[in-house]
Amino acid sequence: MATKTVAKVQRELNSYQGLTTLNIVFGGLVMAFAISFIVQSINAMVQAQTILIPQILLVGIGVAAGGLAIRWLISSAELLEGVTDLKDEYNKNKATQDDEQTVNLLVKMTSHYRQNKPTIKTMMTLSRIAGACFLVNGAYILVTVAIGFGGFSTWELFLQVLGAGFNFAMAGASFAIPHFFGNYSKVWDYRIEQTMKAENQLQQQLGDFEE
Repeated sequence: MATKTVAKVQRELNSYQGLTTLNIVFGGLVMAFAISFIVQSINAMVQAQTILIPQILLVGIGVAAGGLAIRWLISSAELLEGVTDLKDEYNKNKATQDDEQTVNLLVKMTSHYRQNKPTIKTMMTLSRIAGACFLVNGAYILVTVAIGFGGFSTWELFLQVLGAGFNFAMAGASFAIPHFFGNYSKVWDYRIEQTMKAENQLQQQLGDFEE
């Protein structure tokens, strides 16, 4: 198998691993925010010594978001485990990668993608949503710094700018990784299409043979 094809397989796996890792990070952040909402809302009611409707609603939102985050973390972790196994197989045979090993790996990659396609497509969408959230948060931090510039110490200003930079970096990754992976997913869709055509042709041939 040409070296170019082997390198392409590696890029596909790296892109897929980046996508799953990004979703795990996003799921973890949602979980953290959910816990924060719950704790702050409960603390507010404890201090007020009464039940506050807005806080009850926030607790409900936090619980729902936390539950979804846990479910998504589990799904993302399962996909990450799958792509890690594929990468381990690739790295194990990288030095002696021949045509048969590469074709076998491509078959496994296509099968994995075919089984998890709906989840992977959702991950791509959620990554873009996460990118928008990071972008808005980064812009909000910069606006806050600009409005209250004189009220920040040098250290506080540094942390604010650092936080904005982190959000913009995460936003860039959240948009870039699904974009590049989208190109690879089109290739995998094509492989699945060709596989299905081959399966249909085989079934027709077997049907003709039985007749």
